[in-house]
Amino acid sequence: MLSLEPVKEKYGDYLCRQCLNKEYNVNLVPRDCNHFFFGVCRCCNENRRLITSLTATGKLKMLVK
Repeated sequence: MLSLEPVKEKYGDYLCRQCLNKEYNVNLVPRDCNHFFFGVCRCCNENRRLITSLTATGKLKMLVK
């Protein structure tokens, strides 16, 4: 997956990094995430940084899994 639009369509909004890791079985670290904003994650219902885009390394990790 090269963009987070499918995640946004499935959940209605962006997810936090921890939920992305759990839902898609990846190991994203903070440096893999490019842009984010603070908000309530639709998956875990906690106030966290919601990931809106990934770096090239993050995209590669999402694509491989």
